This record gives sequence, structure tokens and C-alpha cells, in this order.
Amino acid sequence: MRIKFSLAVICAFSLGLIWAVQALAHAFLDRSYPPDNSVLTASPPEIKLWFSEAITPRFSAIQVLDQNGNSYPLKSIQGVPDDPTLLIIELPDLKDGVFTVNWKVISSEDG
Repeated sequence: MRIKFSLAVICAFSLGLIWAVQALAHAFLDRSYPPDNSVLTASPPEIKLWFSEAITPRFSAIQVLDQNGNSYPLKSIQGVPDDPTLLIIELPDLKDGVFTVNWKVISSEDG
């Protein structure tokens, strides 16, 4: 009897952990275009970021930084109605150099 009760408590606790982890889940970057660590011959007109779940574009923040940490103003950040996991970032003309894209997004589930 005691073993069955202990097993039931362990199962219930495990399920509770699984639900708690899912509740704390966030959208993670799934892929991008251009891909990570790309070497390009010209500045791309836009960057596409796909996330692991639907995101809320109006609560998203994107930064494009050069190798010195200078931020560049973006032309636009747009969601795509047909694909709620996709953000499209329209870029200004970037000079030759190394650039980093930083992002913070909120998934639709979190919002």
C-alpha cells in the first residue's frame, strides 16, 4: 500500500513539474535568414527570424550592432500573419563589417 501511494505521489509531482516547465517556456530562435555566422558580399535588405512558437511582434525588440557595439536604426520590424513564428526586420544599408543581431521576444503564450 505504501509503495503504491509513493508511486502515485511521485507521478503527480512529475506531472506538476512538466506543466510548470511548459508554463515557463519561452520562444527560442529556431532559424534565421541569413543563417547564423553568414559571410555576405552585400548588406541584406532584411533579416528573417523564426521562433519555436508564435510571438507577439509589438513586444519584440531587435538590435543590430556593429563590432564596436554601435546600434543601427531599423527600418521596420514586422510579424507575418500567415506565420506567427516569423519576424522580418528591414535593415538600413550596412557598411562592410561584422554585425550582431540581438533580440527579445515574447511568445503569444507568455503575453
